[in-house]
Amino acid sequence: MSAVPFLWALSNSMIIAVLPDIQRALDISPGRAGLLTTALSVPTALFLPLAGVLSDRHGRRTVMVPGVLLYGFGGGIAGLSAVLAQTPYLGIIAGRVVQGIGAAGMTLVAMSFAADLFQGEERVKALGILEASNSVGKLVSPLIGTVALTWAWHGPFWVYPILSAAGALALVVGIDAPSGKKDKGSMQDYFQQLSLALRERTVTVLGTYVLALITIILWFGGLYAASQRLDRAQVSRALRGMLLAIPVLVLVVTDLCATRCGRQAWFPWFIGIGLIGMSVGQWALGYVVSPYLVTLALCFGALAMGLVMPVLNSVITAAVSQGQRGAVTTTYGSLRSLGSAFGPPLFGYLWEHMGVRLFVGAAVLSLLAAVGGYIWLGRSGWDGI
Repeated sequence: MSAVPFLWALSNSMIIAVLPDIQRALDISPGRAGLLTTALSVPTALFLPLAGVLSDRHGRRTVMVPGVLLYGFGGGIAGLSAVLAQTPYLGIIAGRVVQGIGAAGMTLVAMSFAADLFQGEERVKALGILEASNSVGKLVSPLIGTVALTWAWHGPFWVYPILSAAGALALVVGIDAPSGKKDKGSMQDYFQQLSLALRERTVTVLGTYVLALITIILWFGGLYAASQRLDRAQVSRALRGMLLAIPVLVLVVTDLCATRCGRQAWFPWFIGIGLIGMSVGQWALGYVVSPYLVTLALCFGALAMGLVMPVLNSVITAAVSQGQRGAVTTTYGSLRSLGSAFGPPLFGYLWEHMGVRLFVGAAVLSLLAAVGGYIWLGRSGWDGI
């Protein structure tokens, strides 16, 4: 089951690392290249609630195995389109949409599956393994992408069907699905619980959603900008992969420390310091040219992700009742997917039309979010949770 979050981590992180090469091969603008992430993440966001309901009613593995296979199949469509289609860009977009639908049945369902299979300390260990697998996937995704490029510019798309086939086989052969009564929840129940949570904890829930969306848009947009900067600096593909992996390592280590060692009293400081770091990194991305300074700038954004997201994860799960938690956290997952969907194409389009002003604006937005987030969490977001 740990293969599922690993596969999910490759969905956009691997593609962003190689977007400059795909952009050149297809002769498209940076904005259109960025839409390759949007094409996957938007369907994921839209289908996550349905996947959650179906997994409750029909069983986790019944949803997860087809999801993994569909995810791999979409990668195969993208790869075949790159080789055979007269207009490969549209075929690749179609393949990424199919991948996104499959991805909706993967990570959050895998977490629920682990919760079904284990209890107590064993459950904590199982969820920790899933998180570690996701972290490893984030760390190696730029390296896998750049290695696949050595075969062909469309090589990264073929990674998905190969790894997905192995992952689906492991799910079928290696895990016994738990027996028990299935939940008869529906989409109507989902929207009712979400609406109730928004009425009862409006400031906390909406504040978490807005901060998560801003943070993830800026992170994925910055990751895309850094990949473009490194490509313009004409560094080798191998070095580009390694330089992009360093900030991801910073993210993983910071996330681990914040999750394991952070105290609730520190949470407003994590939000404030993290988003100030994001502001510094965004400003620097607009001006630095050296590949190593680009990596350093991106590390500030990684620090923000590692500090801010664990806090928001804790707030959103503690803010609502158990009955509302499924709907609220699923919507939270959908918004995170939308953030990763729109970050790269938004930065690509605005960079073309605004130049360095994009990064100045992103820095100001992050600074405002730091101040607002600190005040929000210190005065109302965490009190009473």
